[in-house]
Amino acid sequence: MHTGSNGTAPAPAAIRRSATPKTKRPRSGWLCRLELLAFDVARALFGRLSLGASYRLFEIKVALIYYFVPYLCRRGLHNLAIAFPDRSPAWRRWVLRRSIRYQSWVFAEALLLPRVLESPGLAAQIDITEALAAFDRDGVGKDRGAIIISSHQGNGDLIATAFARAGCPILGVARLMDNPLIFERMAADRARFGVRMATKRGFLVRAVHEIRDRGIACAFIDQDAGRTHGVFVPYFGRLASTTPGAAQIIRLTDSVAYAMFGIRLAPRRPRIHCFVVGPLRFHATDDKDGDLLGWTAALTTEIERFARQYPEQCLWAHRRWKSRPAREGERRGSRELV
Repeated sequence: MHTGSNGTAPAPAAIRRSATPKTKRPRSGWLCRLELLAFDVARALFGRLSLGASYRLFEIKVALIYYFVPYLCRRGLHNLAIAFPDRSPAWRRWVLRRSIRYQSWVFAEALLLPRVLESPGLAAQIDITEALAAFDRDGVGKDRGAIIISSHQGNGDLIATAFARAGCPILGVARLMDNPLIFERMAADRARFGVRMATKRGFLVRAVHEIRDRGIACAFIDQDAGRTHGVFVPYFGRLASTTPGAAQIIRLTDSVAYAMFGIRLAPRRPRIHCFVVGPLRFHATDDKDGDLLGWTAALTTEIERFARQYPEQCLWAHRRWKSRPAREGERRGSRELV
């Protein structure tokens, strides 16, 4: 049962499993190498510009993507209508426009990560003092390990690298990109600063070992996990498929969890503050499925709280409510959390 910071506990329920996920056809080797070359050339060209100019060019690039791929805007507005049904369409359009700008800055920082972190003046703008104080208070890294949960809000990438530079290396998880060569290049960038990346396939085992060795693992749990691997928990009042991976790790390691969000405090600058919620404590019962579902719901509640507070920094174009329960209309006797 989750007691968390507010002492409340969501009702337990079980997990629904379903069909086999679809697999993508791998890209050809020559196309991957060509894309890697384009990636390196782009980074070299942007590296000659000021950071402010890079931010502005990425704003134009991302705005053009949304302009020429209009379903992304329709999807974003649809999701905002689900999340904020009481707000006006004009407000939702304003939030989506702001969200697109924030995404462009995150993309710029992902491409120019080594440059951002190697500049003392820029790196000093990433504030993780609150999180480091929480770790020191709770003995994380010395007496115990911990898992961090976060979302695609603000810039968690910069926060993770700032932790590693401060002597708290983190094991992160990322979806394997369609181009594995670019994925390896970006993972190598982060490894230079102490951030180790694992793909989703091997993350659970590695995270368990990391936490048992008094290390720190981080998982993003705010995207659709499908009907096969996800559990359905409330998100903005509607059931959303969410990975129970973080809850599984907590149950296997008996560790504490922290919700952390790297929120941007200034436009076109890597001025990020890491907000911390926790430690969140969970107590296992004999109902494993109920624990996983209830704990995932509790963690998702923290993500929703920050999404409500900073909606313009969220990724709204993702199909968060894509997967639906098999019998969504039937509540009594269902195996989903309502």
